[in-house]
Amino acid sequence: LQLVFDPLHYWVRNQASLDLSPLSVPDPDVAVVIGSKRTWMPSRKNPITAVLIVEVSETTLWEDRTRKAS
Repeated sequence: LQLVFDPLHYWVRNQASLDLSPLSVPDPDVAVVIGSKRTWMPSRKNPITAVLIVEVSETTLWEDRTRKAS
């Protein structure tokens, strides 16, 4: 993904939380957010948007589609 998304403008995050709503803080396998890792301030909360989110769920597919779906 680093070849597709310029590291100066996008941050490819692995297994890191996104703050998508008051009740949803998913931890996708990969998320691409706007802004570079260098410019991200540790005091800021998790990103609230992403341009790409990837979740691989081969072993957890049933749980993801049932219990976690709601």
